[in-house]
Amino acid sequence: MTQAITGQVSTLNRLRLLLIALLTLLFATGSISVSSSAPTKEPNQQAKLYLTGSPLPVIPETQRGLLAANNLSSLSGNLQGRLKDKLLEFNQEAKIAVSFYDLVAGVSLLDFNGHETFTAASTYKIYAAASIFQQIEDGSLDAETYFGEFPVLDCVEITIKYSDNDCVEAWLFEENFSSMAKTAKASGAKHSTFEEYDIKTTANDLISVLQSLYAGKLLSQAHTKLLLSYMEEQIWMDGIPAGWGDESKVFNKPGFLDEVHNDAAIIYSPKGDFALVIMTETDNFSLIAKITKDVFKEIMEYH
Repeated sequence: MTQAITGQVSTLNRLRLLLIALLTLLFATGSISVSSSAPTKEPNQQAKLYLTGSPLPVIPETQRGLLAANNLSSLSGNLQGRLKDKLLEFNQEAKIAVSFYDLVAGVSLLDFNGHETFTAASTYKIYAAASIFQQIEDGSLDAETYFGEFPVLDCVEITIKYSDNDCVEAWLFEENFSSMAKTAKASGAKHSTFEEYDIKTTANDLISVLQSLYAGKLLSQAHTKLLLSYMEEQIWMDGIPAGWGDESKVFNKPGFLDEVHNDAAIIYSPKGDFALVIMTETDNFSLIAKITKDVFKEIMEYH
């Protein structure tokens, strides 16, 4: 059982945070060049910025020409019909699930194996981060508490941005698997299971938690902004961000473990605001990027 302690973050801990980011990037790229680095801010500075007010909107004002109510059923039918053969072909190569959701209209646009369970890999950290923030909000967790070597806000940051495992697992093994499950179920994730070292979820369950996050129903506005900021700045960009072809804002949390690669994203697009989840039993993100490109192409061609 990891003991939570309080105190000031040492210089050694900040160096460890930098090292986590650097090693993660080297692993991701296979080279010594880096495209992103750990924050150079003082601990919790970014968190304090968002918690006291930030220009990042919870729900931005975008051009939502795609979302006329009388066109939604047509779009959903087009996506299901036009992508079905490709998705079936991809599913022959590897088990996949794809769920695509219109966040503004509250309508599912594509559901391919969305109810099938997959190993969550690090996509479970969306549930974990939400649960941690909820504990802070209800007063059951002090924001100055440490898990491992990091205070809780820094713990959430490195968990989402760099997919660090140590501090979030320290939180989980403080008897918080049930807390995470409660958060997931309350957001509509009814088919996920949260066992030690065996967390499983579905594309539709991840859509549910992203929908709740987007709508401001999951967390306070301040914590919603903070979690979205971490998702926007996370460093694994080879899945959904690589396949979505315009300058939309993508807030995502990927996960990979052995032969599983998943990605879950909120997308702020000129065509509308969407949630996209792709889960695959493959050993890289290339299939996720391909599927995303196909979804993106259909959205851009829709009139």
